[in-house]
Amino acid sequence: MITISLENVKIFANHGIYKEEQLTGGAFEVNLEVIFEEKKDILHIDDTINYVSLYEILKNRMKVATPLLESVAMYIVEDIKLKFPQITQCTIKICKISPPVTNFHGKLCVAIQKQY
Repeated sequence: MITISLENVKIFANHGIYKEEQLTGGAFEVNLEVIFEEKKDILHIDDTINYVSLYEILKNRMKVATPLLESVAMYIVEDIKLKFPQITQCTIKICKISPPVTNFHGKLCVAIQKQY
């Protein structure tokens, strides 16, 4: 098994259920991991999962303002599986860095793990 991951990706997006979040946006941190069965030899980019392509999928989906992080995470996992059908597992964790919760200091996160 081979694991490809994007870790601590900082990205700005307009996700949230409150109008202010949708208008002003906020900072998010994303961790993404995909696992696939290795081939005998990995000599070319087509023999593996291109991490640049993973980042593009992540970046493009994060541009689409969505009320719930659960939905965002599910869409990203679905997009990755469509692009890379060879993956056997995908895990994503999306954290809202400064959530609009009174007196809350920390991150609010959603994580999804799918096995195929």
